[in-house]
Formats: sequence, structure tokens, C-alpha cells
Amino acid sequence: MLLERDGAGTALLGRVAALARTPPPPLDPGEAAALRAFAHRTLARARRGERDPTDLEAHHRRATLLVELLEIGARLGGRRYRGSKAELG
Repeated sequence: MLLERDGAGTALLGRVAALARTPPPPLDPGEAAALRAFAHRTLARARRGERDPTDLEAHHRRATLLVELLEIGARLGGRRYRGSKAELG
């Protein structure tokens, strides 16, 4: 909750809205490659759970990858990550 004092709250909301409208700066090619490598590496680790249902780490990686891919996809797509609900909706 914001408290309006001398127009500071309105000014802050205006700056936040302007920031949300502007695209994020482009990813450095190395950072984009690192995000892709992270996703592929984590997926490979998660797939171990297909062979061994008792591999708790694999199941944990699969569950976290589902959430992390939302942000990775937004970043690689040149969009600001707005949270999981907004990305899915």
C-alpha cells in the first residue's frame, strides 16, 4: 500500500508503469547461452527420474525447472518477467 504525500506516490506509480512498458535491455550473447545451457543441463538431470523413480533430486529439479523456464523463456524472448501467473495467462 502506498501513502500519497506531495504527489510522491503518483509519481512512483508513473515511473513503475513506464518501466513496465519498456522492454528490458537485450541479453548478452554469453548470458543467453548460459541460460540455455542451464535449462538443458537441469532437464538432463531431471530426466534421471524417468529411469529411477526414487531419485528425489531428479524430481526436485523437474519441479523447479517448470517454474524457472517461465523466467528463462521471458528473458530469452526479450520480455520482462511478470511472474508465473502472468506468464501462464
